[in-house]
Amino acid sequence: MIEYIKKIYEWLETSGASFGDVSKIQMVSGLVTEEYEEFIQAHKENNDDEIVDAFVDLVWVLANNTYFRGIHLERVERMFELVMLSNFSKFAKTELEASETVLDYQAGNHFDKPGVKINTYYKKVNDHHFVIKRTEDDKVLKSKNYNTVSYLDLIM
Repeated sequence: MIEYIKKIYEWLETSGASFGDVSKIQMVSGLVTEEYEEFIQAHKENNDDEIVDAFVDLVWVLANNTYFRGIHLERVERMFELVMLSNFSKFAKTELEASETVLDYQAGNHFDKPGVKINTYYKKVNDHHFVIKRTEDDKVLKSKNYNTVSYLDLIM
């Protein structure tokens, strides 16, 4: 994904846009809203072609936003790494960890949602991971050993 964002930055440079030109942020924010609304409409219509088009357009205008804010690609790449590491740490590594996580959610004792009882279940997805999901909609939830990696951890 980062290679595509790099290409978007290159396209912007080629078009004569100025990196860090904050005067363009409001325009780009409007484009984000416009593309998001197109995505919602395509979703309502169950139109996969338009959903993909809206997805790509959203990536483009979001990359425009970071470009005009003066956010360097290295920072975007580090954030991608951060989110990737954090998301992969949602998975439990053992069945014991998965079952304890489910019990924590059901009792309202999970660190991420203290006091909130959530019906969950777990499923083994491969030889090394168990995924914990909310029963009502299958949303992936954090295991009890979820590890947030801070942005500062990545740059040090």
